Amino acid sequence: MNLGELRTAARLRLDDTEQDYLWSDDELNSFINEAVNEACIRARLNIDSTTPDVAEVNVIADTSQYELHDSVFFIERAYLETTKRALSKTSFHELDLIDPAWQDSTGDPTHYIMDVDHFTTDGALSNRLTLYPSPVKDEVLRLTTYRLPLEDMASDADEPEIPRFHHSYLVDWVCFRAYAKQDADTLSVDRALRFEQEFERRFGSRPEARRIEWQRKQRPKRVISRWL
Repeated sequence: MNLGELRTAARLRLDDTEQDYLWSDDELNSFINEAVNEACIRARLNIDSTTPDVAEVNVIADTSQYELHDSVFFIERAYLETTKRALSKTSFHELDLIDPAWQDSTGDPTHYIMDVDHFTTDGALSNRLTLYPSPVKDEVLRLTTYRLPLEDMASDADEPEIPRFHHSYLVDWVCFRAYAKQDADTLSVDRALRFEQEFERRFGSRPEARRIEWQRKQRPKRVISRWL
Protein backbone atom coordinates (compact mmCIF):
# COMPACT_ATOMS: atom_id res chain seq x y z
CA MET A 1 0.00 0.00 0.00
CA ASN A 2 1.22 3.50 -0.72
CA LEU A 3 0.59 6.71 1.21
CA GLY A 4 -2.52 7.59 -0.79
CA GLU A 5 -4.01 4.12 -0.33
CA LEU A 6 -3.29 4.13 3.39
CA ARG A 7 -4.94 7.54 3.78
CA THR A 8 -8.01 6.29 1.88
CA ALA A 9 -8.16 3.19 4.09
CA ALA A 10 -7.94 5.36 7.18
CA ARG A 11 -10.76 7.63 5.99
CA LEU A 12 -12.98 4.61 5.37
CA ARG A 13 -12.24 3.26 8.85
CA LEU A 14 -12.88 6.68 10.37
CA ASP A 15 -16.05 7.20 8.28
CA ASP A 16 -14.56 10.49 7.11
CA THR A 17 -15.05 10.33 3.35
CA GLU A 18 -17.26 13.36 2.77
CA GLN A 19 -16.19 16.98 2.46
CA ASP A 20 -15.46 18.79 4.74
CA TYR A 21 -13.05 16.31 6.30
CA LEU A 22 -12.72 16.07 10.07
CA TRP A 23 -9.05 15.25 9.57
CA SER A 24 -7.00 16.93 6.87
CA ASP A 25 -4.77 15.03 4.44
CA ASP A 26 -1.72 16.53 6.15
CA GLU A 27 -2.90 15.26 9.54
CA LEU A 28 -3.48 11.74 8.29
CA ASN A 29 -0.18 11.72 6.39
CA SER A 30 1.58 12.72 9.61
CA PHE A 31 -0.17 9.93 11.53
CA ILE A 32 0.78 7.39 8.84
CA ASN A 33 4.46 8.33 8.96
CA GLU A 34 4.29 8.21 12.73
CA ALA A 35 2.76 4.74 12.53
CA VAL A 36 5.68 3.48 10.44
CA ASN A 37 8.18 4.83 12.97
CA GLU A 38 6.26 3.25 15.83
CA ALA A 39 6.14 -0.11 14.06
CA CYS A 40 9.88 0.01 13.39
CA ILE A 41 10.72 0.74 17.03
CA ARG A 42 8.29 -1.75 18.53
CA ALA A 43 8.91 -4.68 16.19
CA ARG A 44 12.40 -3.82 14.90
CA LEU A 45 11.29 -4.12 11.31
CA ASN A 46 14.17 -2.34 9.54
CA ILE A 47 17.51 -4.09 9.90
CA ASP A 48 20.19 -2.50 7.73
CA SER A 49 23.80 -3.49 7.09
CA THR A 50 24.14 -2.21 3.53
CA THR A 51 23.12 1.47 3.31
CA PRO A 52 26.45 3.35 3.37
CA ASP A 53 25.25 6.39 5.35
CA VAL A 54 23.73 4.08 7.96
CA ALA A 55 26.01 1.05 8.09
CA GLU A 56 29.48 2.46 7.39
CA VAL A 57 31.59 4.68 9.64
CA ASN A 58 34.87 6.05 8.34
CA VAL A 59 37.17 5.66 11.31
CA ILE A 60 39.99 8.19 11.59
CA ALA A 61 43.17 7.66 13.55
CA ASP A 62 43.17 9.36 16.98
CA THR A 63 39.40 9.99 16.80
CA SER A 64 37.20 7.91 19.08
CA GLN A 65 33.75 9.51 18.69
CA TYR A 66 31.50 9.43 15.61
CA GLU A 67 28.01 10.63 14.78
CA LEU A 68 25.61 7.94 13.59
CA HIS A 69 22.86 8.45 11.08
CA ASP A 70 19.86 9.92 12.90
CA SER A 71 17.63 7.02 11.82
CA VAL A 72 19.64 4.49 13.88
CA PHE A 73 18.19 3.51 17.25
CA PHE A 74 20.00 0.20 17.90
CA ILE A 75 23.27 -1.43 16.86
CA GLU A 76 23.08 -5.19 16.50
CA ARG A 77 26.66 -5.76 15.39
CA ALA A 78 29.81 -3.77 14.67
CA TYR A 79 33.12 -4.90 13.20
CA LEU A 80 36.23 -3.40 11.62
CA GLU A 81 36.72 -4.05 7.92
CA THR A 82 40.39 -5.05 8.28
CA THR A 83 39.99 -7.65 11.02
CA LYS A 84 36.36 -8.79 10.53
CA ARG A 85 36.28 -9.28 14.30
CA ALA A 86 33.11 -8.15 16.02
CA LEU A 87 33.46 -5.37 18.59
CA SER A 88 31.88 -5.87 22.00
CA LYS A 89 29.27 -3.54 23.44
CA THR A 90 30.20 -1.77 26.63
CA SER A 91 29.32 1.37 28.58
CA PHE A 92 31.06 4.40 30.01
CA HIS A 93 30.32 3.11 33.50
CA GLU A 94 31.88 -0.29 32.81
CA LEU A 95 35.03 1.22 31.33
CA ASP A 96 35.35 3.60 34.30
CA LEU A 97 35.34 0.58 36.61
CA ILE A 98 37.95 -1.28 34.58
CA ASP A 99 40.31 1.58 33.79
CA PRO A 100 39.74 5.15 35.03
CA ALA A 101 42.10 6.42 32.31
CA TRP A 102 40.48 4.50 29.47
CA GLN A 103 39.99 7.69 27.43
CA ASP A 104 43.77 7.79 26.92
CA SER A 105 44.04 4.21 25.64
CA THR A 106 44.98 3.72 22.00
CA GLY A 107 45.16 0.70 19.72
CA ASP A 108 42.86 -1.38 17.56
CA PRO A 109 39.29 -0.84 18.87
CA THR A 110 37.77 -3.83 20.63
CA HIS A 111 34.63 -2.23 22.14
CA TYR A 112 32.03 0.37 21.25
CA ILE A 113 29.55 2.48 23.18
CA MET A 114 26.38 3.87 21.67
CA ASP A 115 25.70 7.14 23.44
CA VAL A 116 22.37 8.76 22.60
CA ASP A 117 20.11 11.67 23.42
CA HIS A 118 22.86 14.20 23.95
CA PHE A 119 22.69 17.66 22.39
CA THR A 120 25.05 18.83 19.67
CA THR A 121 26.38 22.38 19.50
CA ASP A 122 23.40 23.48 17.37
CA GLY A 123 20.91 22.07 19.90
CA ALA A 124 19.87 18.96 17.95
CA LEU A 125 19.60 15.50 19.46
CA SER A 126 22.23 13.12 18.17
CA ASN A 127 23.41 9.51 18.19
CA ARG A 128 27.07 9.12 18.94
CA LEU A 129 29.30 6.08 18.85
CA THR A 130 32.50 5.86 20.90
CA LEU A 131 35.29 3.39 20.11
CA TYR A 132 37.62 1.90 22.72
CA PRO A 133 40.53 2.05 22.62
CA SER A 134 40.93 5.10 20.41
CA PRO A 135 41.99 3.93 16.92
CA VAL A 136 45.57 4.37 15.76
CA LYS A 137 44.84 4.04 12.02
CA ASP A 138 42.16 4.84 9.50
CA GLU A 139 39.55 2.10 9.18
CA VAL A 140 36.02 1.36 8.04
CA LEU A 141 33.59 0.28 10.74
CA ARG A 142 30.73 -1.89 9.47
CA LEU A 143 27.44 -1.82 11.35
CA THR A 144 24.30 -3.87 11.43
CA THR A 145 21.60 -1.54 12.71
CA TYR A 146 17.93 -1.25 13.41
CA ARG A 147 16.66 2.04 12.11
CA LEU A 148 13.69 4.22 11.26
CA PRO A 149 12.78 5.02 7.64
CA LEU A 150 15.36 7.24 5.99
CA GLU A 151 12.67 9.73 4.92
CA ASP A 152 9.02 10.37 5.65
CA MET A 153 6.55 9.57 2.91
CA ALA A 154 5.44 12.74 1.13
CA SER A 155 4.03 11.71 -2.26
CA ASP A 156 0.89 9.59 -2.49
CA ALA A 157 2.93 7.05 -4.47
CA ASP A 158 5.47 6.58 -1.65
CA GLU A 159 5.30 3.27 0.20
CA PRO A 160 6.24 2.51 3.83
CA GLU A 161 9.77 1.23 4.25
CA ILE A 162 8.59 -1.92 6.00
CA PRO A 163 7.42 -5.33 4.67
CA ARG A 164 4.17 -5.05 2.72
CA PHE A 165 2.20 -7.50 4.87
CA HIS A 166 2.43 -4.98 7.74
CA HIS A 167 1.06 -2.03 5.75
CA SER A 168 -2.66 -2.41 6.41
CA TYR A 169 -2.13 -2.66 10.16
CA LEU A 170 -0.67 0.86 10.21
CA VAL A 171 -4.23 2.18 9.90
CA ASP A 172 -4.90 1.18 13.52
CA TRP A 173 -2.34 3.74 14.70
CA VAL A 174 -3.77 6.39 12.41
CA CYS A 175 -7.25 5.85 13.87
CA PHE A 176 -5.88 5.91 17.41
CA ARG A 177 -4.21 9.28 16.79
CA ALA A 178 -7.24 10.62 14.91
CA TYR A 179 -9.71 9.78 17.69
CA ALA A 180 -7.32 11.24 20.28
CA LYS A 181 -7.50 14.65 18.59
CA GLN A 182 -8.72 17.21 21.09
CA ASP A 183 -11.81 18.42 19.27
CA ALA A 184 -15.51 18.01 20.04
CA ASP A 185 -16.12 16.38 16.63
CA THR A 186 -13.16 13.98 16.72
CA LEU A 187 -12.30 13.05 20.31
CA SER A 188 -13.40 9.52 21.24
CA VAL A 189 -11.39 8.03 24.07
CA ASP A 190 -12.92 4.57 23.82
CA ARG A 191 -12.28 4.27 20.09
CA ALA A 192 -8.77 5.65 20.44
CA LEU A 193 -7.97 3.10 23.12
CA ARG A 194 -9.38 0.24 21.05
CA PHE A 195 -7.30 1.12 18.00
CA GLU A 196 -4.18 1.64 20.10
CA GLN A 197 -4.63 -1.84 21.56
CA GLU A 198 -5.03 -3.34 18.10
CA PHE A 199 -1.81 -1.70 16.94
CA GLU A 200 -0.02 -2.91 20.06
CA ARG A 201 -1.31 -6.43 19.54
CA ARG A 202 0.26 -6.43 16.09
CA PHE A 203 3.56 -4.66 16.74
CA GLY A 204 4.05 -4.94 20.49
CA SER A 205 4.20 -2.31 23.21
CA ARG A 206 6.47 0.67 22.85
CA PRO A 207 9.63 0.28 24.93
CA GLU A 208 10.32 3.19 27.25
CA ALA A 209 13.29 5.37 26.37
CA ARG A 210 15.12 3.99 29.38
CA ARG A 211 14.50 0.43 28.17
CA ILE A 212 15.77 1.23 24.67
CA GLU A 213 18.92 2.72 26.17
CA TRP A 214 19.40 -0.32 28.41
CA GLN A 215 19.08 -2.63 25.42
CA ARG A 216 21.66 -0.63 23.50
CA LYS A 217 24.20 -1.13 26.24
CA GLN A 218 23.73 -4.85 26.73
CA ARG A 219 26.56 -7.07 25.65
CA PRO A 220 25.83 -10.49 24.18
CA LYS A 221 25.77 -13.10 26.91
CA ARG A 222 28.58 -15.64 26.72
CA VAL A 223 27.97 -19.29 27.47
CA ILE A 224 30.76 -20.76 29.59
CA SER A 225 31.17 -24.53 29.43
CA ARG A 226 31.95 -26.28 32.66
CA TRP A 227 33.39 -29.77 32.74
CA LEU A 228 32.28 -32.07 35.54
